[in-house]
Amino acid sequence: MPPALPDLFAQAANESEDPVARLFAAATIRAELDDWLPVLAQDARDRGHTWADLGMALGVTKQAVQKRFGGERKVWVYDAAEAEPELRPPTTEEIAKWKKSGVPLGEDVGPDA
Repeated sequence: MPPALPDLFAQAANESEDPVARLFAAATIRAELDDWLPVLAQDARDRGHTWADLGMALGVTKQAVQKRFGGERKVWVYDAAEAEPELRPPTTEEIAKWKKSGVPLGEDVGPDA
């Protein structure tokens, strides 16, 4: 499991730390944030925000944001066999289970739903 983000921020900001370790910490932070952006963009869309709203938040055009986040939807999928949820497109079976659960879109179904 990767270190927590606050620890990574502290390591990246620590000027007495080895420069390669600081660079690694910064790259790990960036990778974590890159994983979150599609989820946050989809959440905003699910809550009624437009592509233009998202573009404004990210400082790009609505077309750029739609191109980046308008493709196949990724969600946190919980699998009882796995210790951690994973960010990926849900399977047809998982979508059917979610619809059957009655949980509104954007709500956490969790591992026991």
